[in-house]
Amino acid sequence: MARDEMNKMNDSETTKLIEDYCIHRIRKESIELASYQHVSREPYAPVAARMREIGEEIERTNPDFFSGCCEELNISETTAYAKFKDLADELFKDQENGSRGKGVKSVTWGRIAALIAFSGRLSVHCASNNLEDLVPSIIGWTSRYIGSKLLPWMQDHQNWDGFMAFFEENGKVRARETVSSIMSSACRFAVFGAGIAALACLLRRIQKDGFMDFFDRNQAAERAQESLTKFVRSACGYAVVGAGIAALGMFLRR
Repeated sequence: MARDEMNKMNDSETTKLIEDYCIHRIRKESIELASYQHVSREPYAPVAARMREIGEEIERTNPDFFSGCCEELNISETTAYAKFKDLADELFKDQENGSRGKGVKSVTWGRIAALIAFSGRLSVHCASNNLEDLVPSIIGWTSRYIGSKLLPWMQDHQNWDGFMAFFEENGKVRARETVSSIMSSACRFAVFGAGIAALACLLRRIQKDGFMDFFDRNQAAERAQESLTKFVRSACGYAVVGAGIAALGMFLRR
């Protein structure tokens, strides 16, 4: 079979698998999308059943990240793709300089499963917040990301048969053990960046209002306290998301 034909088959299978998982996650929240009635409630193949199992286990064992990531990232129609790509790029960031360009250390079946799990959670968020038109886009973004960046590695590892083999025995254990030990280690990577991001938000507000108007002489102390409180809250929000992204990245480098 020609390589181009094989790639098309892989792309088709990947899209179908991602669609199955995302719609399955949406339905678990008792949400039905009319445009996806064609998606079976039962897994269409063993690989789909395994992806449902592993994706849900990854999400269950990393609840802080998955429950709050979309809310903290402020997903909207204009920001969704950029936020998705930022997270995907973090997941597949090369661990060692020597592997750059080939992704030898940056791609694992665990990371691929986590990307699809995140896409499922993002689909749930959109379907729950009047952004259901983004669901087809999320499925497409995920499929194209895998097809354009991860396909050579997958072909070298038996495609989705390799995924099945990797999670064949003790699949849930594999998912749990890679997530459970990472959150505490990841937090230190997020705090500094969180503070910078929150400070930037505060400075943009001061720039917009003008320094003297923002800190009105009669309310300077109150405004300073308000600013500090919002700064801390924003930093915590960014820290949760940053820690979750870093944590997943660390897990998926294993």
